[in-house]
Formats: sequence, C-alpha cells, structure tokens
Amino acid sequence: MLLSLLAGAIGLRTADPKSIERLRYIAFDQYNRLMPRVPSDEVVIIDIDEESLQKLGQWPWPRTDIAKIPDTLLDMGAKVVAFDMVFAEADRTSPKFMLDRLAGTTELDEDARRAIEELPSNDNYFAERIAANGKTVTAFVWTQQQTERAPVRKATIFNTGVKPAPEKFAPSVDNFATNLPIIAMSAAGNGSFSMSPEQDGLIRRVPMVVGHRTQSGEVNLHPALALEAIRVALGKKILKLRSF
Repeated sequence: MLLSLLAGAIGLRTADPKSIERLRYIAFDQYNRLMPRVPSDEVVIIDIDEESLQKLGQWPWPRTDIAKIPDTLLDMGAKVVAFDMVFAEADRTSPKFMLDRLAGTTELDEDARRAIEELPSNDNYFAERIAANGKTVTAFVWTQQQTERAPVRKATIFNTGVKPAPEKFAPSVDNFATNLPIIAMSAAGNGSFSMSPEQDGLIRRVPMVVGHRTQSGEVNLHPALALEAIRVALGKKILKLRSF
C-alpha cells in the first residue's frame, strides 16, 4: 500500500496537473506569509514616482538628467547601479532632434544652427558617463515583436558540467527589446529582467539565465539583471554555471 501511495505521488508530481501546481503555489505563498524573509538594506530601489515627475517634469527625462542618477548613487556609496528599463530609441530631446523640430517655426542664423548641430547627443553623453563610472548595468527584456538587435553580452558564461545543457532548460525567445548599441556597449554589464507570471497572475520566480535564439537556431545565454549586477559589483568577468 505504501509503495502504491508513493508511486501515485511520484506520478502526480511528474504529471504536475494544474490542480497540484495550484496547491503548490498556495503552500509557497502561505510559507512566505508565516516566515517572510528579513528585509535587507543591501539592495535599494530608486523609484521614479509622482513626486519625481512633479519636480523634474514628465517622463521620459532627457538622458543628460538620467546620467546623473548612477553618478549620484555611486557617490553615495552604491557598489553598482542597475537600470530595469530599456533605452531602445534615440533621445528625442537631443539638440539635433530639437533643431529638426524647430525647423520652419523658428528663425536661426547659420552660426546658431551650426553650434547646435555640433553639440553631442544626449545618448552619447549618457553613454560616456556610464562608461566613465564603470559600475552601471543596463537591461533588456523579451518581446513578442520582431526586433533587429540582439542583446549585448558583457559577461563570459561557462558551463561547468550542467546536465542537461543550460540551453535545454533556460527560457529562450527569438526577440528582445534592447538598448541602443552605444549605451549597451558602454555599460559595465547587461542583464535580462524578463519574467512570466504564474497561472494566477503572480510572479514567484525570475529566470537567472535566459536564451536568445538566433536565426541559425543557436541559443546564446545571457544573465538576469540581478545576477549581472552582482557580477559587476564583485568585479568579476566570468559566470560559471554548475549543477547541484
């Protein structure tokens, strides 16, 4: 009888029907309510809230302003600064963009126009600032829309005997929303903040490694944003995947 019960339990766990999955979620949630993790002051979330918008203006802010965020936080003692947002398009408040928008509405002499055209773009300024501090991590996220750019991988990932191979179990997709190349290449790290909610709409887990499927069928692995932030904070260049 015990063997039959054991075999039935193993069968249910292997099949993992939705009812069992839901019971597992309930148990997990209840455990976290009864024994919540002790909050840590090692990680601080900087939120762009209504007060910030009232003080600095509507979003998106010019990237010359955003560039001040990592510099300020690092001066305050942060070991690393990670952006969980994607700077996918050029900043429309850059001088050249503003000059184009003023065309036909404002008369500018040739010297003024030339001086504006020679000003660096806000994206270049942002890229230069994060390259200079060497402790900024940018992010990318999976998307259902077709995109042309692949995520920039800043870390070297080694598989030290994980079986099956990580490419087999890491969630992999064809398309990611990524940063402008000049920004992604200037960052010290680049990680995914992709996640999928469970069947009840809650997010209980985030993949630590995600895969990008190329047109040739190859899967390139990339670290999660949190993992990449830890790597940069520790000054490491390599991530090793191991089985436990």
